[in-house]
Amino acid sequence: MNIIKQNLKDLSKEIVQLKQERSPNYVGTRIAIDYTWASSRLVSARFEFRYKHIAYCLAKGRKYEEIESKVKKGNEPSWNNINHYKEKYIIILDELKTQFEKEMVVA
Repeated sequence: MNIIKQNLKDLSKEIVQLKQERSPNYVGTRIAIDYTWASSRLVSARFEFRYKHIAYCLAKGRKYEEIESKVKKGNEPSWNNINHYKEKYIIILDELKTQFEKEMVVA
């Protein structure tokens, strides 16, 4: 499986787990510090997922408008973060493409 897609899937699983940790039923068994940490990590994980997802789609050639058709004013993504991930993803996707092409020649 694609390394980038696996990373996004793992991050989405973490987000689901952090949401559960914030639920009232779960919080009753945890101390307040853990609840605060889970809430803080949830916010950062959501932003991280959003930036990585946008960067991955852009690296694959999609347009930003196709990825996020409606963005409220003040909720625009951080293009510095997106470009950072996009540069990494372009390198990874090029390596995967080269590897795939080599496998196709051998087959």
